[in-house]
Amino acid sequence: MSAHPHLPRGLIQSMKLIEGAGKSTSYDPTFRVVRLDIQNPFDTDFDANTLLELPRTIGLVPPEYRCTYLHDAVFNGDVILACEMIRLGAGIDVVDSRGNTPLMIGTIRLAELYRLHGPLTRSFVPSENPYPRIATIVRTLAEHLANVNFTSKCRTPLHHACETHDWELITLLINYGANPSLRGTEPLIPSLKAADAQRIQGLLDQYDRIKDKGPPRRPCPCFSGLFLDECHAKRAQPHPEHHACPGFGCQGLKSYGECCLPQGIQALEAWDASAQRIKTQVTTTIYPDPEEETETHPMFVIRHKLARYFSGGLNVEGNIVDVLRFLACNDKACPKGFDDRALDAHQKLGLYCAQALTEDLVDPAYKYALQRVKFMPWPVGQQRTKEFCHERQERWNAAVDRYIAKRIDTRPREEIEKAAKLGKFLGANIPVCDLANCQRFCPKNEKGKVLMKCSRCKLSPYCSRKCQESDWPHHKGVCGRPGQRGRALPSQKQLDEYCWKALVDSLEAPTQ
Repeated sequence: MSAHPHLPRGLIQSMKLIEGAGKSTSYDPTFRVVRLDIQNPFDTDFDANTLLELPRTIGLVPPEYRCTYLHDAVFNGDVILACEMIRLGAGIDVVDSRGNTPLMIGTIRLAELYRLHGPLTRSFVPSENPYPRIATIVRTLAEHLANVNFTSKCRTPLHHACETHDWELITLLINYGANPSLRGTEPLIPSLKAADAQRIQGLLDQYDRIKDKGPPRRPCPCFSGLFLDECHAKRAQPHPEHHACPGFGCQGLKSYGECCLPQGIQALEAWDASAQRIKTQVTTTIYPDPEEETETHPMFVIRHKLARYFSGGLNVEGNIVDVLRFLACNDKACPKGFDDRALDAHQKLGLYCAQALTEDLVDPAYKYALQRVKFMPWPVGQQRTKEFCHERQERWNAAVDRYIAKRIDTRPREEIEKAAKLGKFLGANIPVCDLANCQRFCPKNEKGKVLMKCSRCKLSPYCSRKCQESDWPHHKGVCGRPGQRGRALPSQKQLDEYCWKALVDSLEAPTQ
């Protein structure tokens, strides 16, 4: 399972040199789901700036306090999480439910720690004290151009930094534009001792010299060490191989380098100026089933009619048939970039599917499972990962088992499983010989594996050597091609053809 933070490995190693920084929420398996939800282009209700009641702050702040994961990371000195949230697009100046930015929380916490522990240095602090970790995060926020003049209760981050007597921190804030005499805030110098007041007066002079130079250049949030205008804002960059796979339905169980990259699915990252974050674009080519590309196949004419009608309406490479099957199997809404015609087709297919179920076109066990899972299965061949297929196979077959347990079907269990259960590639679970008009079951060994399959594609099963040789003239045209799929269940095939025929009929019907 991929739980590696979305940060460069070298950066993480340097962070771990800071006392206590090796422990991070970023490594928590439950955060994997949060990370994927933040990156999910289909989820518009949750992102890196969503305010939440996070458990690490409960008891330390007033009840009903809500903040982002970046606020939480600053409060607890979680350096790795803070950097990862910046990488995932957390707003540097988003306020929590008390009206504070992450930078403001960081300087308030440092002042509290100073009052608790007394004078501190960065070279010697108690191991349980998060001061050096929070100070590192504050520096990172300032470098990424957080608002150093944000004001809350007539105080800025600089006011709180002065309470720490940490001159490295104070100088940092002034170098990034903190105004020591900001209108509407408490006077800064009168609150300091004479020696400190004299020292900050020198920094005031420094501020006067730099204030008209404009803001510094922002580092790229990917932490490559380059400035943003030299990195993701200049050109798209490849999605790092050790980051969780961003492919549709992959669930982040593996890294991109282990999952979709070897399958030729390209993921590129680029800076989105309107959203102020790095966004990942997955370029997915969904290959057609070569069987359906033959003129004798019932889907051949349907595919070509729909291809002409939906030309240019997709943001995914592939025929509309394959794309919408893909989305239905992934339980996904249409991605951004689909035009109104494609969106309408996606909605109509759902209606036609529901209509087909009322007409009893499919096996009752298949119908029961389809009404209880959140996807419409279709054989995927080698185009999806084993984890993707296994998760859906488990969910679907568990629903079929619940149907059998109800004892409302008088058929033998084996017959129900043959009609409704999915195999590992989301097609038929009990293989039938691929030779046309044979239809015999394929023999299995004691572990349940089919004894005879095509050694090249590993998808087509046969009941005997004779059948395999007889089928070769037909099979060689599809064997090993990218879109090759296994045999579908009869109910899958019937429902699929019904829905596509209904869609074509609706498009060809004369408008009123």
